[in-house]
Amino acid sequence: MLLVLIAGLVFAFGPYVFRRVKYFDHYQHFTEVAAKWKRQPNHCEGYTFQASNGIWLSASTAEQKVADDFSTVTYDGATPDPSRFFVVPPGKWVDTIDEVFATWDEYD
Repeated sequence: MLLVLIAGLVFAFGPYVFRRVKYFDHYQHFTEVAAKWKRQPNHCEGYTFQASNGIWLSASTAEQKVADDFSTVTYDGATPDPSRFFVVPPGKWVDTIDEVFATWDEYD
């Protein structure tokens, strides 16, 4: 029964812990940067870095136009969301910083 409990805990919390270790530096820096974002109209603030597999990952305060291959992202003056993050790839909104890293983990 103890093995089942341990397996359940690893299955439940393993991916979360793995992402925290994998993106340790980025998680800490992104959290600090995102806390300072003002989310002003006609102003897009973001965080971008290149993953270990060469794909550029970004999160921003406003929706952007994304190329089909995620090679370019263009801000077109959209109003920033007051609390969510627009994540590229895949070009979707998420609610928390943990969801940002979970989304990026699918592409890295």
